[in-house]
Amino acid sequence: MEVDKIYETLFSHGRKKRYAGKVAWPEELRGQMVVRGYEIRRTDAFDLQSDAQSRVFDRILDRDQDGSIALARQIVAEVRTGTPPLEDPDKDPIETLVISRTVKEENRYVNPNSMSNVIAARKLEEMGEEFMPGMKVSWIVTDSKKSPMEVEPYVSGRPFDKRPDWEYYARRVAQTLAYITEVYGWDEKALFTGTQPAQQKSLDSGDFAGETAPSEGPRRAEKKLTLEDFF
Repeated sequence: MEVDKIYETLFSHGRKKRYAGKVAWPEELRGQMVVRGYEIRRTDAFDLQSDAQSRVFDRILDRDQDGSIALARQIVAEVRTGTPPLEDPDKDPIETLVISRTVKEENRYVNPNSMSNVIAARKLEEMGEEFMPGMKVSWIVTDSKKSPMEVEPYVSGRPFDKRPDWEYYARRVAQTLAYITEVYGWDEKALFTGTQPAQQKSLDSGDFAGETAPSEGPRRAEKKLTLEDFF
């Protein structure tokens, strides 16, 4: 097998082709982070998701498990309060929330009135901006509790005076980060609330004193993972 890269540290849930690693070799790539299988592929993704994911992976690959959990909780909490963390202090935080998607002719959709991209395109035209089918439009979610969701167009360089639905964005970021942190016991709900659920009682913990634990049958041999299981 030809060696492509050697990793200094590697993180994975044990699923094939789903891992993140910090490169040790080749030398020209040393220190770079490679992410496979955790990429955000949803068409309604926004930059803050990938930025947050990258920062948490960076902590994990530096062997700082506790720090990665603390950072994930902090990011979600800050987004929820309307102060999303920014690596570039000069960047407009609203830009990290922008969702963009191409809009086709309305008769191409089964229910265009429920489509966020169509709604954003209509509002864009009402604002006097030029729009043609096939163009990509950008928007910010301002109320996810309504049906359909309330969205407002985002035009680069034009002031955005609406209030984003910070709860919506915090939940989305928590969902993204939970793909990483759930292996440590922090799922989407725990990250969003900032509290880890109470641990279930164990039969071996003494919490069930006086009760007899069920006998176990023969255990199946556990498969020993190799590098080929990851790549």
